[in-house]
Amino acid sequence: MGAGDPLHITRLNLFSTQAKKTLAGHLRAQINSLEWNTLIEQLAQRTITEYRKGEPVVIIGAHPLRPGSRWRLEGLIPEGDIALLFGPGGSGKSFLGLAFGMAVSHGWDGLGLKVEQGPVLYLDWEWGWQEHNDRLLALEAGMDLKFKPSIVYRYCSHEIDNEIETIQQIVVDKNIKLVIVDSLVPALGGAKNAKENAEPLFTSLRSLPGTSALVISHTAKDPEAKTRSPYGDVFSTNRPRHVIEMRAVSETEGQLDIALYKHKSNLPPARLKGLYPIGFRLATGALGTSLERIDVFSVPALAERMGLKGRLLDFLKLGPATKAAIAEALSSSPAQVQARLSELKRAGLLVLLPNSSWALASKEFDDE
Repeated sequence: MGAGDPLHITRLNLFSTQAKKTLAGHLRAQINSLEWNTLIEQLAQRTITEYRKGEPVVIIGAHPLRPGSRWRLEGLIPEGDIALLFGPGGSGKSFLGLAFGMAVSHGWDGLGLKVEQGPVLYLDWEWGWQEHNDRLLALEAGMDLKFKPSIVYRYCSHEIDNEIETIQQIVVDKNIKLVIVDSLVPALGGAKNAKENAEPLFTSLRSLPGTSALVISHTAKDPEAKTRSPYGDVFSTNRPRHVIEMRAVSETEGQLDIALYKHKSNLPPARLKGLYPIGFRLATGALGTSLERIDVFSVPALAERMGLKGRLLDFLKLGPATKAAIAEALSSSPAQVQARLSELKRAGLLVLLPNSSWALASKEFDDE
């Protein structure tokens, strides 16, 4: 055994007298010149003391506002926080997550979203590095990228709280700024654990210094639920700062139209204004795979999720319109349109112009 090589690697219960005695005896058999019982007891006490200290006290209100956009990826991944993206199987979640990682890793704004560049770590419990490598190469070819895409990748085979020490070391060594978890259920050790307690995943992610995180998850299969939600217990929705629902339709072979909707967010509304829904078209062909932005409202099957209010607000982004024109364009009855227009006016989102047209509330129209 060379100098600096570990004598023994094990897990140690710092509160167990017997466990500490057993470890001391094992080490004494290798090197008998040290007081192993004393050393291990001192190590245990210091470790427990430091752990109990927790994070240092900070005086809030005494610091300036954080600079920058406070997004790692605009509208999707808040800087220094956890976002969760959920959708049904086969909707392209992993491919989209990989593309988001590529954008952040290279500071690439080709998805039409502002990005804060930084190293990315992709933690994969599902596929394997070859699959994701092939996908990155397909995006490189299909989108004619001017850079060679690369992301730090690690396949994981155990629950995240059993892997977290290794992950923490990678984050420090590689200066990781974004961690992508694919996906929630296997990262927690299976469906039973995810349904009973998803907290270990979010506790582990919060322990990674200086990072943002994107967790990919499936949609819960609950026939009684009126709205879709991510798989798992209440923590799956409540612990992430920002939760995004993903839906996809395929009307052409090799093409997937994707919509991202805000499901839940604890972020200030002003930071999300005008961002949702966010649409993408994922197309796979002989030359590779492309991902481009689309207008969600141009795909009827995806626009339905927004309801009449959402579609009405999106339509008026094109300019003022009368109630009759809105009803015809949205294939809705004038009575339904009038009810939503009145609600949106009371909410301060719309104004009725002198010529009986409706418009988005803004200074230029308010002044008229």
